[in-house]
Parts: sequence; structure tokens; C-alpha cells
Amino acid sequence: MTPWLRWMPLLATLASLGGSPARLPAQSPPDTVEAILQLHNTLARHAARLAVIWPSFRPDTLSVLYVIPGIAKLLTPWPDPPPAGMTALAPGGGAWSGRGSVSFPRGRPIGFLSVDSTASPALVLGTAVHEAFHSFELTRQGPDRRFGAGENSMLVMSYPVFDAENLALLARESTLLHRAATAKSAAEAKREAREFLAVRRARQARLTPEMVEFERRAELHEGLAQYTLVRSLALLAMLEPTLAEGARREIRNEQTQLDSVLTVGPRSIRRHYYASGAAIGLLLDRLSDPGWKERIEAGDEWLEDELVRVVGPVPAAIAPLPTSLRLAAALAVDSLRARRQAQLDSLLGRSGIRLTLTQPRPGMLQPCGFDPQNTLQVTPGRLLHTRFLRLCADSGTSAEFDRPVLEDQPAASFVTGLDVDDSLVIAVSGEAIPSPAGAREVTNLTVHGPGVELQAAHAVLVGAPGRLMVIPY
Repeated sequence: MTPWLRWMPLLATLASLGGSPARLPAQSPPDTVEAILQLHNTLARHAARLAVIWPSFRPDTLSVLYVIPGIAKLLTPWPDPPPAGMTALAPGGGAWSGRGSVSFPRGRPIGFLSVDSTASPALVLGTAVHEAFHSFELTRQGPDRRFGAGENSMLVMSYPVFDAENLALLARESTLLHRAATAKSAAEAKREAREFLAVRRARQARLTPEMVEFERRAELHEGLAQYTLVRSLALLAMLEPTLAEGARREIRNEQTQLDSVLTVGPRSIRRHYYASGAAIGLLLDRLSDPGWKERIEAGDEWLEDELVRVVGPVPAAIAPLPTSLRLAAALAVDSLRARRQAQLDSLLGRSGIRLTLTQPRPGMLQPCGFDPQNTLQVTPGRLLHTRFLRLCADSGTSAEFDRPVLEDQPAASFVTGLDVDDSLVIAVSGEAIPSPAGAREVTNLTVHGPGVELQAAHAVLVGAPGRLMVIPY
């Protein structure tokens, strides 16, 4: 399907929101950029109503970079001169660029949003609010303040995802939180919330302190941003009739996250804390006073601390987990192992070229950019980055993968597979060379291919049919 046809549903919805996207002067961007700009303008139209989501948070004033993969980028709002590589839109409308690189000014927070052509307009807008909230969090950072500090995303690489007991307790905990969030009365909500907190304490007592802090920080960071997504969609469902159906659908999808802990999903455990943090936020809206947001922002509390304050004493003991739940968790762990191994087998079983970047010493190359949502454990020390990984080193070596790649920590290597019809362009000091056979030392090496960009000031290049290994030093 062509990019234009894939975007037809979004463009049709936007036309119903306020007429066809305005045609801009010469050098106008693709229709998809104009469509998303029109969609983003709904935030400005309803800014006063959306301001109730969080004190001082105005998503219409915070810049969001919409990336339309393979087509273009849109940065809006952006009243200043366009960043290098971008072109100004209509006055106050922001800036846009094609697929080229863009240089953004330092010190100015910008939310990043990759727009999937299958996403509904409601989800695009809700995610824009989510990302804008992250920009807002940065403006509220302060010494010893948890709000806006984020979490250590590297811990998704070692979180005990194959621990069946932790998974069983997490499933029970999530069920209780969902019950609390959907309870018919405040008294029932408080009772279920106390049970939720008791199970959480029992489960977290089995984890290391750094893993407990990872969960709490992820809930505070991503959970509250997801809370703004849910709240904004609920408001937009009332304010924009053409968005109502899509907004309600996305809200239902978010609510099901708490019921799907035992389901083998495509993303990392970190995704769970988007949902649990949002649910706690909505529960606090119901049970606490309006000042809970100011206390969380200015104080040194976790979300669950505020919940304890309003629901009362937490039980010291929990009911035994049913045998059926423990069995379901064990089966879910087995399914997770099998799925991850199948994903790895698919990557390594390609019939094209296997590219291996091997470190002469562990730790020489460090991840300086990765997607924690899509970083998956396969076995201890073996991680599958399903969409993005950037590596940096002080030795003049760097690599970026916009495709699946295996990080094999015991072997100190990074491996990706290209299809048989893909090709790598290998150059030494700017001059392309044929696919190497055997081993040779090279300087100023670049390797370019589909979703692969690699540079090394000094390296050993080892080639064989269907194989290429780069050993920087």
C-alpha cells in the first residue's frame, strides 16, 4: 500500500474536523505534514479545557516533533527561526523537513512522537500530549525532586521478566488496581486499593532496591504522562465528536493493559508502568483532594505514597495466591521465552548478510541511545533491540541500528541480519571497497546499509560469504 493510501483515513478525519488542511505557499510540505498540523491545532482550540489536566501544563505551548517515518518531520509549535535542516511553515505554525537530518537547539525540551500510519487521530493527539508532558516535566526538575527525574531505563535489560512468582504477584496486584479504579463507590475503591498496596509491598519485598525504585520512577515518569493521555482523550471525546469513537477506543485499550499482565506482549515490562501509573493518577482524582498533583510535583513522594495517605492503613499480610494463578504465570513465562527465542531465530536466520560488531574488550561500546519500550530480554545477558540502538565509544567508533539487533553481552558483540536483497556499502577513507574476504586492518571505516550506520577510526574487517565482522580498536 502506498504511503498516501495508508494516510487516507487520517486525512479524511481531519477534513471533518475543520475543512481540508490549508494549502501552504511554494515549497509546501507533504499532505501528511499538513494533516498532522491541522490535527495538532485542535490542542490550541481546546487549550483552556485541557488546562485542567495538570497545574500549569499547557500542551498547546510545548513543542512536539512529529516524525512520519520515511516521509517527513513536523515541529510545532515553534515561533522561533526553524532549526537547521527545517523550513518554516505559516507564521506560528512551526517548521518541517523531509528525511534529512535536523539540528535542534540545546536546552529547549522537545517532545518526540513517531506517527504510525495505522494510529487513529485520537491516539496521535493523545500521544502528543503524553510527549508534551515529558517536556513539561523537564521544566519542573529540581535538586532532590523525583518529579521530572525519570527512571534508569537501562534496568529493563536486567529486570526479572522470567520470574514466575513476581509475574503472578504482579498479575494479582494489577487486578486489584483495576478493581479499585473501576469501583462503584469510594469505600469499595479504598478497600481494593489497600489490597493492591499490600500485594505490591509483598511483591516488591522480593526485588532488589534498584528494581523497586525503577518501578516507582517509571510509574511517576511514564505513568503520569500516560495519565495526561487518558485525561486528554476523555476531554477530546466530549469536545470533538469526530474524535469521540477513536478516543473512547484508545481509553479502553489502555484500561486492558492492567488485565493483560500474563499475556505475552511485544514490548518490555516498562510498558506496564505506563498503565499502572495512569490508573493510580485517576484513582487519586477520585479519592484525594485536588492538591495531590502539586504535592507530587513539589514533594519527594511516590504515587503510591499519596495513595496510602488517602486509603488508610495497608494490611500487613496478603491472601495466598491461587494455584491456578501461579500455573498461569509459569505458562506465561514459558510462552515469553519461546516468543523471544523465535524473534531472535528470525533475526539470525536471515539468508542475506549477518553483520557482527565485536568489541575487543567488554564495555568499549556503550548504548548511548536505545528504545527501552522495545528492548527485550531473550536469555540473561542477551538482549533483542527490536527497532533502535545507538552505540558510542571514546575510540572514534560509533554505530546506529534502525533495525533489530542482538546485544550479546557474554560475547561482547552486536549482531544484525540483513535480507538477501539488501546490501552493505563498505568504505575505507571515503573510498568504497568490495565485500572483503579474510581479515584486514583498516582505518576510517564506514559501513552503510538498510538501517545500519557504522564508523570506526581503526578496525579489523573480517569477511566471509554472507558474513561480515567489524572489530574496532
